Amino acid sequence: IKAAIFHNIGGVCVHQRDNIIISTFISTAIVGLISNYTMLVSVVNVFINSLFGAFTSSIGNLIAQETNEKKRQVFDLYIFIGFWISSFVAICLIVLSKPFIMLWLGKDFLIDNVSMILYYISIYFQIICLPVHNYKIAAGVFVDDQFLSLLQAVVNLVVSIIFVKIIGLPGVYIGTIVQRMIVVIVWPVIVNKKVLTRNCASYFLKLIFNIFICGLTAIGLFIFSNYYMTEPNILRFLVLTVLCILTPNIIYFVIYFRTQSFKSLLQYVKTGRRK
Repeated sequence: IKAAIFHNIGGVCVHQRDNIIISTFISTAIVGLISNYTMLVSVVNVFINSLFGAFTSSIGNLIAQETNEKKRQVFDLYIFIGFWISSFVAICLIVLSKPFIMLWLGKDFLIDNVSMILYYISIYFQIICLPVHNYKIAAGVFVDDQFLSLLQAVVNLVVSIIFVKIIGLPGVYIGTIVQRMIVVIVWPVIVNKKVLTRNCASYFLKLIFNIFICGLTAIGLFIFSNYYMTEPNILRFLVLTVLCILTPNIIYFVIYFRTQSFKSLLQYVKTGRRK
């Protein structure tokens, strides 16, 4: 119970501080502009949380009943699905949100590109942590990281205040990224050690490679978008949307279709269809 209380207190501190820092050190007007972006993220989060949350109870049964080898296989598959979804979502947000807001509200309601990209990078790290977090919750591991959220809140506050004074709005999201990197590192270590009883080196090697592929894809599409959407209209936006849907998925298919995780995903889909 004590661990759960610390998690909840720390979670509130972590998720409520950015707007406070922005309104205090920059202006409340910027908070209004950022709300256009957070609204898009909120819509996406509803879908993603429902999707990943649906697996939690099944994972709990798996952890209680299956062998370590089976737990590892399902974890690797779950992480692979999480990477694919989080990368796709992050790329779409980075590439499409700017032209969408320009068409919807106008250029005056945009924030600068650096702040926007840093914000969505922080969202990306938040999403890629969800599968690991859910696996940890399903396994009932609460004590090992009971003070982690409080540490995140402190780190975020200190880093954000330092950088917001130096570079303005982007500094706030640097603080957010730094604090989210804490759980990106710590949670997999806890799950691999406590639940899967294995070394986590292979997990981090795959994570670094996945982030690299996502980053290259996002950079390429974002550069193309800046040239293609200089004068945005609905038709161009629809074309860009189709490119954002197809390009990451084609690239990921080409890169990953020979991997064991992709084969496991196909097998899982085939088994589900038979049922």
